[in-house]
Amino acid sequence: MQEWIDFPLLSELTKQIPDIPIYINPAPYAGALGEVHFGRSKSVDHLVYVTSSWGLSVGVYNNGELFTGTTGTAGRLGHSTIHMNGKKCSCGSRGCWEMYASIKALYDLLESTPQQLSFTEIVDSLHAGDSKVTSAVHELGHYQGIGLANVINAYNPRVICIGGLLALLGPKLINSIWNTLNEMIPERFLRNVEIYCSDLGELGVAHGGVSMVIGQLSNTIIHYSLLE
Repeated sequence: MQEWIDFPLLSELTKQIPDIPIYINPAPYAGALGEVHFGRSKSVDHLVYVTSSWGLSVGVYNNGELFTGTTGTAGRLGHSTIHMNGKKCSCGSRGCWEMYASIKALYDLLESTPQQLSFTEIVDSLHAGDSKVTSAVHELGHYQGIGLANVINAYNPRVICIGGLLALLGPKLINSIWNTLNEMIPERFLRNVEIYCSDLGELGVAHGGVSMVIGQLSNTIIHYSLLE
């Protein structure tokens, strides 16, 4: 994977396919766009989208725009520290949020791997009331809540949307998150926050890709209309 670091993906793809416009966005940014254009938060101005495939990251949507930071890497909160001297992370640090609240963390809690246990089987077991899976999701939600307390304190969002595979864990994950948040943050800072699992599930990022293309097409149509 070392060769992919700083690889100019967009320019290389454009060289190979010069006649087709190509748009690239990180998964949490695309997921946030998907949620505000196709999900439950169509009328929301302030949203934080949390997603995990293996690691963990967030996309921040504010007043019609994504907050991407100076170099387009804002939202790497999966590498914010929630446990001093905790588990060693792939980034080189210790105690990163994603080590405790991601899909990888869930598999670690279950002492399994995707090769041994599919995520569909995890979700089915959760819905069936399996005690081991339920306990693991509860602990995952606890650590989600710790990280989301930092998100709430930093961004004061109207909505926090849990997307990607995490969204498939549903109400049991959300309940655990709220239990932790209620212990960590005064009620007055929580009363206007809505937290839910995206109805788009793992397709939220794909919907975000569609919204990017629609946005570019709309801009092109407006541009040509102004020229006429």
